[in-house]
Amino acid sequence: MDVKRCVFVLGLDQHIISRAIQHRYKDLQPEERKRLAFDGIRYLEKIVLLPFMLPSIEIGDMHNYVDSLNADWPETHPEASCAAILAESLPSNPRQVKRTINVFLLLWKLAENRREKIGNAVTP
Repeated sequence: MDVKRCVFVLGLDQHIISRAIQHRYKDLQPEERKRLAFDGIRYLEKIVLLPFMLPSIEIGDMHNYVDSLNADWPETHPEASCAAILAESLPSNPRQVKRTINVFLLLWKLAENRREKIGNAVTP
């Protein structure tokens, strides 16, 4: 790991990893824990020399991202489009946003198909 001009980049959730570390060493005796001043985050600090926390995505950027998906949105009230509602209400994680939008659009299409079938079945 000490090769010149070689850098390791770790993409991780600090809180998840620190909890996993604490869970891994949960069987340490209380006096051992105290002596080692054991803490998952402090343990990570020994490994990660230059931490960089990603900033949250700005709401304008989230609107741009949702709009860039070019989804076939259902027709809604012009003042409250599906894209705007989703951009402002979902967590600022593009992967989760895309997944949520995919599920929403799938369920919307299934509901439309069901509505059409029911409508055709009722019409004589």
